[in-house]
Amino acid sequence: MRIARGTGRPELVLEQALTLVGLFEAHRQVAGEDMPAAHVAEALRLAEISEDEEAVWGDWDRAVRAMVQGSLQVAAAELMAQHAQAAAGRKELFAGYRNIEKLHSRQLRRLIRR
Repeated sequence: MRIARGTGRPELVLEQALTLVGLFEAHRQVAGEDMPAAHVAEALRLAEISEDEEAVWGDWDRAVRAMVQGSLQVAAAELMAQHAQAAAGRKELFAGYRNIEKLHSRQLRRLIRR
């Protein structure tokens, strides 16, 4: 979905699709049937967190905080025409974003495994 919006990594689509197909096949072998559509929908919504919330929220909080700090640094640096500082802020912003993507992927894998 992110690729359609121009923010994803198209070079990873095939690998991720094959991994997803493998997960569905592994479920079918273990359960003897396909995963119910409701479980797939639940995993895509990520309405709940399936791991210890204390451990997860610290990681989420740090990632969001990095994004906010990076964004603020970019804004301040752009106002002052400090290009090197803006670049450092962008680096911090996108590092936080990548961490959130990793956490999201980890949650999705755990929900699919159920």
